[in-house]
Amino acid sequence: MTNSSMQEAVNQGTQGDAAKERGDFATAATHYGEAAGLFRKLGYEELLAEVLNEQGYAVLQLGDFASAATHHGEAAGLFRKLGDDIGLARSLYSQGYAAVCLGDFASAATHYAEAAKLFRKLGDDTGLALALFGQGDAAGELGDFASIATHYAEAAKLYRKLGDDTGLAWALYNQGYAALQLDDFATAATHYAEAAELFRKLDDDQCLADALTEQSKAALQLGDFASAATQYAEVTDLYRKLSDDTGLAWALYNQGGAAGLSGDLASATIHFDEAAGLFRKLGDDEGVARTRDLQAVLAEQQDGQN
Repeated sequence: MTNSSMQEAVNQGTQGDAAKERGDFATAATHYGEAAGLFRKLGYEELLAEVLNEQGYAVLQLGDFASAATHHGEAAGLFRKLGDDIGLARSLYSQGYAAVCLGDFASAATHYAEAAKLFRKLGDDTGLALALFGQGDAAGELGDFASIATHYAEAAKLYRKLGDDTGLAWALYNQGYAALQLDDFATAATHYAEAAELFRKLDDDQCLADALTEQSKAALQLGDFASAATQYAEVTDLYRKLSDDTGLAWALYNQGGAAGLSGDLASATIHFDEAAGLFRKLGDDEGVARTRDLQAVLAEQQDGQN
């Protein structure tokens, strides 16, 4: 191979980078593939590993998860051979993400765990937090909720240290999810409450609505119906602001349920009636039926207590 081949490989990689910046991942994947072929023939393993990672990212954006896993896997093998822990950690993280997309959560957990170990060794807190997130996601898919709580708790500590409110909010949200699955409702409520305050600070209304909804579920499990009603009321206001009729209908349904459980059937009726009207408008007959069924159950419970 000649110097012109080396220059062509570099040019292909550069064109791939430009296409990636434009969001043209199909073109990027083609250029990266050409560069990879040339670097392979030239025997430049470090450059080949780098371009394979880029090729993997490009095809991942195109939904070709199997090819992404293959490219990142080959890159990981090369970085391992070369003793490049930084490149290996990045490749393993990407390999884990591709495995999640393929539904292979056991492999994803393995890749993320090795990536986390390397990022920890390298002192890369940002990389470690991302890998811990991946481990938590994979553990959740595998039903290992205790591990979820552990991984997200460490990620939350790292995001606090890094001053990353977005990362911290999601780590807390996922900690809340793990606690709910473990029936630790008090802990869940605490994590969701802090996540909600961060989403409020970040002015992210959709995520705030999601966190408040989950916080309300924990409050209901704790028998704190008044708090649940207050939280669902804010969720209702958020979905009105977002002009999301589906979200608003379910928020009103939940608000009615919380009001009914707290003994305020008058307010519950108002919320249920509006929810049923929205479900009817949306053509959701099941939503209408569930609303009226819950309304009837709560009314019957109230009558039984009188």
